[in-house]
Amino acid sequence: MDVQFVPTEFLLSTDHWISAEELTGQQVSPVVKTALQYEQLLTLALQEAYGLPSSVELRGNTDWVDKDGNSGLRRDVLIKAGDTVRLVAATLMPHAVLARYPWLATMGNNPLGEMLEKHDAHQRGEFEYRQLRAELIFPSPAETTPLLWARRYRFFLADSHLLVTEIFFPGVLERLGATM
Repeated sequence: MDVQFVPTEFLLSTDHWISAEELTGQQVSPVVKTALQYEQLLTLALQEAYGLPSSVELRGNTDWVDKDGNSGLRRDVLIKAGDTVRLVAATLMPHAVLARYPWLATMGNNPLGEMLEKHDAHQRGEFEYRQLRAELIFPSPAETTPLLWARRYRFFLADSHLLVTEIFFPGVLERLGATM
């Protein structure tokens, strides 16, 4: 599947991201809201919803630098159920985190959530949500799906954090929410 990953500026932006409270005020179906707010391992939820093994495919580790000079490693992955990509995810890992947890830079196709559970004490922060135009992900989006949902959160590790952003493909949230 031909997909694009959103720019790092999008991942770091503070514009248009909303809290769980604000999500409640939006016109969002209860099924989609349930899926967006799901806190357990997403790979296991996909496996259950689709009845197929889930997997992660690393698409790249690249360096990033923000406008304030913070920098680190960006990990872009495709998340699949069976052979079909169901969402894309990007994780921003500051150099301070990588210095303390170097294994993060070598995860390859392993799911981040599962690796964190095996390795280190961590805590997931609050979810933030937003919709984005499908053409940011798909070079030629279907006209029936002009918007996609994204959510982001931080994994706190000791005195640092990772920023994880997940962008769900059409129909995935409905499928996930119906099985939760």
